[in-house]
Amino acid sequence: MVGINTWMVRGRQNANFAVHLDKLKAAIGGIRDPGKASDGLGHVREEAARLAANLNGEEWNRFEAGRYISTRLAMRQGWASFKYILDRPGNEDEKKQWAERFLYESPEETLRQAVYYRITQSMRRGGASVTLGSVEEGRDDAGEHYVRATYASGRNTYYLDWFEDSGTWRIRSGGRGHPIRGTGR
Repeated sequence: MVGINTWMVRGRQNANFAVHLDKLKAAIGGIRDPGKASDGLGHVREEAARLAANLNGEEWNRFEAGRYISTRLAMRQGWASFKYILDRPGNEDEKKQWAERFLYESPEETLRQAVYYRITQSMRRGGASVTLGSVEEGRDDAGEHYVRATYASGRNTYYLDWFEDSGTWRIRSGGRGHPIRGTGR
């Protein structure tokens, strides 16, 4: 057992907890070594299939956003997505929860969640189910390697471009339709 005896908890002086050493070793052992080359295509194929399954789930899960949305995408589109959620007509309690998450939890994670929410809303429009199409490697105009996953939803086709980000592969860009191959945009 590894014990930690000072962990500040809101509303309490502190909390004591212990983690079994085997669990800690397993967690640390599961961290990918960024120095080793990754199989981007294989990894993205698995993540893209998992994303399609999550998009088809009964409920939107905000905690999946960190797995899929890159920091760059969160910074580029997060604020616009967040404002869209707050500005649209709808449930005021839900809007309040979004604002509280931004103010009291993590602004960056909230922006990731907002982007993921917009992707979910776009691809599931009208209750359409999402199916994974092709998963192919490419290079963008700057020569950076990416993996593009295409999805079908109703009569629409979407693409999501996955780039290596913080030791894993995450979505950096995407859109509706299938752009010219090799552009990365």
